[in-house]
Amino acid sequence: MKTRFFYSSLILLLLSLSTLAQDAPPKEEGKRKPDLVELIKLDPTFKLDIRYATNSNFAGKPVYTEARAFLQRPAAEALVRVNKKLKEKGYGLMIFDGYRPWAVTKLFWDITPEDKKKFVADPSKGSRHNRGCAVDLTLYDLKTGMEIPMTGYFDEFSERSHPNYQGGTAEQRAARDLLRRMMESEGFTVYEEEWWHFDYKDWREYPILNLKFSEIGRDDEPFVFYRTSFDLSKAWLNEIVKEAQDTGERVIVVAHLNKKENRQLNQRLLNKVRDYFENQRGLKGENFIFTEGDASQKESRLDFYFGSKYRYVIFLKNGKFI
Repeated sequence: MKTRFFYSSLILLLLSLSTLAQDAPPKEEGKRKPDLVELIKLDPTFKLDIRYATNSNFAGKPVYTEARAFLQRPAAEALVRVNKKLKEKGYGLMIFDGYRPWAVTKLFWDITPEDKKKFVADPSKGSRHNRGCAVDLTLYDLKTGMEIPMTGYFDEFSERSHPNYQGGTAEQRAARDLLRRMMESEGFTVYEEEWWHFDYKDWREYPILNLKFSEIGRDDEPFVFYRTSFDLSKAWLNEIVKEAQDTGERVIVVAHLNKKENRQLNQRLLNKVRDYFENQRGLKGENFIFTEGDASQKESRLDFYFGSKYRYVIFLKNGKFI
C-alpha cells in the first residue's frame, strides 16, 4: 500500500509541475481559421468596460494594455443581433471581456487560490475566451448609460455569481434572466458558475490563441510608416527589427525612383537602409524586401502586389522618408 501511495503521489506531483511549467498554449489541429473582429467596429453602441485593462479586477492590476474587445466573426455578429433585440426593451450590452490571450488565462490560473479555481480556466486545456468565442457582459440602461444591477458583481467569486442564484431582488433576477434569454436566442450558453459569462455555440471549432490585441487585424491592411525627414534613427529602426524578429513578419522598403535627377540620391539612401538591416542587424532573406515603386500608386499597386502579409512599409522618395 505504501509503494502504491508513493507512486500515486509522484504522478500527481509530476502532473502539477507539468502544468506549472507550461509556457505555451496546447496545440490543436483541424480547427477553423480565426477571424477575430473588434466589437465596436460592428456596433458602436456596445458599451465597453474592459476591467482587465484597469486595476478594477480580481488580479488587482491591468493585464491588458488596451481596452478593446474582440470575438470570432460569427459570435460577434450574433452579439450584434442580441444588442438590437435589447434596444427594443430599452437596454444595451456592456462588455467586460471577449477574446483573451492564453498568457492571461495562465496568469489567472497561477494567482487564483485552489478553492476558487472553478471560476478560472485551466491553461492546460485552454479557455473559450482564448478561442474568441466567450464574452463577459451585462446590461446597461440606454437612457442613463448606467449599468443595470444584477444579483452579483462581475468576477465575484461567490454563490451570487451562479446564474440560478435565488438571492438578490426580484428586479435583479429579472434583469439577469432577461440577459440570459436574449443571449440564448442567438446561440450563446451561460457558464454554470458565472451569470455574466456566455459561450458561443461553435467554440469547439476554433483554436486556442495567444495573440496580443495589437496583433489582431494586421492581416487586414499593411501598417505604413510615413516619415517627413531623412532620419535613420537607430531607435526607430531597432523597433522595426525587433518586431520583425519576434513575429517573423516582413518589411517592404519601397524606393520611389521615378525622377531621374533623384535616382542616385534615392539609391544611396536605399543602400544605407539595406546595409543597416542586412549587414548590421543580420536580417536577410525574406525578412526585408527592397523594391522600386511610385508614390502616386502606393495605395492600389502596393496592396495588389504585396497583399497584407507585411507589417511595415517604409517609403523613400527624393532622399527622404515619406
